[in-house]
Amino acid sequence: MANFLNDYSQDVVTNSDYLHSLRLFTKQHYLPDGTINLVENYDPDKGGPVVYYYWSNHYLHSSYNNLVISGLCGIRPSDDDSLVINPLVDSTINYFCLSGLNYHGHKLTVVFDKEGTKYNAGRGLTIYVDGQKVSGTRLGNKYKVYIGSTRITPSSRPSPNYDWRTMATCKDQTATPEKLTVNTGNSWFFEKLNTTMIRVNFKHLSMHTALTEVECY
Repeated sequence: MANFLNDYSQDVVTNSDYLHSLRLFTKQHYLPDGTINLVENYDPDKGGPVVYYYWSNHYLHSSYNNLVISGLCGIRPSDDDSLVINPLVDSTINYFCLSGLNYHGHKLTVVFDKEGTKYNAGRGLTIYVDGQKVSGTRLGNKYKVYIGSTRITPSSRPSPNYDWRTMATCKDQTATPEKLTVNTGNSWFFEKLNTTMIRVNFKHLSMHTALTEVECY
């Protein structure tokens, strides 16, 4: 929805719609028993987890952060030396401060203060790059600021070798690896999901993890 609001000229979906959805997502941090978590998937009718296994704990925090950073706070990444900032705020948002964001090797801080009395940095949007206040060019509700060339700091940490994992799922309990064109691996059945899952591990093929899901019905 944030991409839609940023990339298209329309008057159907509004910032308030985005904030309403973000607030609903925020409430999902609390499970029905009061536990603070953000699991992989939810039952749309009951509100709790669909399947609650250990690997699902705190599964979506990075996705939530992205919605706050690139949506609410309006950081729109690009591959050049400038950055567009378009906070998706409405009359219900009085202030926010996104501080110390690493962006292209620079430290970025974005402050929004509707009345200018919370942070005493001025009314509206204030932007700092590497601790220095910078001005931006206003483009409608968006602001374009010059960040500077990308700074690359080589890492001294060795890159580990991770496994590539391919997972295929099928709702047919009689599904076999042959049916799903998966040649090796183990299969098991989650009764709650009525799903057979086949996982294949390929070791040391990449310096990062890739996960592909294939569904058949």
